[in-house]
Amino acid sequence: MLGEVAYVTLLVRDTDACGAVYGGQLDLAEIESGKDGDDGEVCVFAIGPSALVLRAETAAPVAPSPPAGSGDLAPPPAVVDHFALHTTSADDAHAALKERGIAFLGEPSTTPVGHRNMQRTLLAFEDPNGLHVQISETVDPRPHLEGRRAAKRRMAALENTRERVPPGRLDSGAGNTDGVRPTDNRPSLFGGFDHISTYCADFDRTRAFYKEQLGLEEFFHSTTREAGLELEPGFAQSAFAIGGTDLELATHAGGSAGPATIRELGFWTDDVDCAYAMLKDSGVAIDGPPSEGVAPPHIRSRAIALQGPDGLAMAIAQRL
Repeated sequence: MLGEVAYVTLLVRDTDACGAVYGGQLDLAEIESGKDGDDGEVCVFAIGPSALVLRAETAAPVAPSPPAGSGDLAPPPAVVDHFALHTTSADDAHAALKERGIAFLGEPSTTPVGHRNMQRTLLAFEDPNGLHVQISETVDPRPHLEGRRAAKRRMAALENTRERVPPGRLDSGAGNTDGVRPTDNRPSLFGGFDHISTYCADFDRTRAFYKEQLGLEEFFHSTTREAGLELEPGFAQSAFAIGGTDLELATHAGGSAGPATIRELGFWTDDVDCAYAMLKDSGVAIDGPPSEGVAPPHIRSRAIALQGPDGLAMAIAQRL
């Protein structure tokens, strides 16, 4: 039913500052910027088959962190804790982005094989809104994950072979739904969203929603972590495949989710009418039948809007 992540929407306090990082330093291709239908500032970047949407909100939450040395727990994390951009070489990305002024939180590091669902080499930094952003290279050699590695390779290949067209064609009615700004044809450092990590107030309900109602493939589930890590009672984690992106779920000891910098997730489908009928039949509350222009911003589509069990806004869209 679902093919790829369509978009991730961030609420940010300063679109110019965040846009300078994502469009300038990370060199993501800008699709559109300016006022949206609600007369708010919005800036949209392409990444693989997906879009990153920055939407201005002066009261947008800043990712919380505890005072240094206080020993106090931070407030409950956002519904979506972080996302990672996929790269085929963490070392190359580190070198290039360091030259562009990205202040990394450390050197590239490779996780243990038992780290979540897949072994990765990771980099991390904080964007101007305090959101934890990772850059991820998949290095897991286990044979049963070849399907996931292949999906990520296909996603990266799409990013580096797409035809780049001027952004003005997106709303021209010419039928193009995949425009990005012209570039000098340099290969992109990033092939899409590698993974999106989500803490759940109700893990079992959210897991069932992704697996049974959205129909995504669950390729990982565990109630343990790598050796030496202390777990809260009832810990569980799962990962679902959607195109080249992994949607990761985990329990949260606080039992609730705090204010979300990441406010909405969108998914591509080839048949939004079929998706609408299936979700409605399975009891999912949907805002209404498919309509044109709902989401994602600035890409002609028919979409339905719904909410996940933790209240995260979602949309399922079909390109026109």
